[in-house]
Amino acid sequence: MTHLYTVDLPGGKPTQLTNGNARAYQPAWSPDGQSIAYVSWTAEGGQLWKTPAIGGTPQQLSKSLAVYSNPVWSPDGSRIVLLRGNAYDRENTQFDGGQTGNADLIWIPSSAGDANLILPARGAGGPHFTHDKDRIYVYTPTGLVSLRYDGTDRVRTCR
Repeated sequence: MTHLYTVDLPGGKPTQLTNGNARAYQPAWSPDGQSIAYVSWTAEGGQLWKTPAIGGTPQQLSKSLAVYSNPVWSPDGSRIVLLRGNAYDRENTQFDGGQTGNADLIWIPSSAGDANLILPARGAGGPHFTHDKDRIYVYTPTGLVSLRYDGTDRVRTCR
């Protein structure tokens, strides 16, 4: 349950994508199907990674330890949007699918790089996209909200 596998359907055999003791969680396919982003977690924190969908050497995308969760690729594949929290909150708060009160909604280039703050999540989670490549959708305690990559132009789309 802590490694990533792919299987050719129908009837294929599972192929393990991650090796060793590294634990991999919450995989997300790139829009072109060539890569899989995932997060790793340890007691100290974790990282955001991507690996070729056919197997190969994983690439660390994040630069600092944190508790990353809910990665999702932008429609054009250039960015990965996800939540970033800290290990203390993860260990001392009831886990709610990555929607911790002290998490930040961020994006990281899919080629690796600095984390870019979108906004303090304050309970928002489940980032996802629609056909609009410039808007991120998140579930908040007050309903579904869309916004731009810089956190501006917030629009509540439904309650």
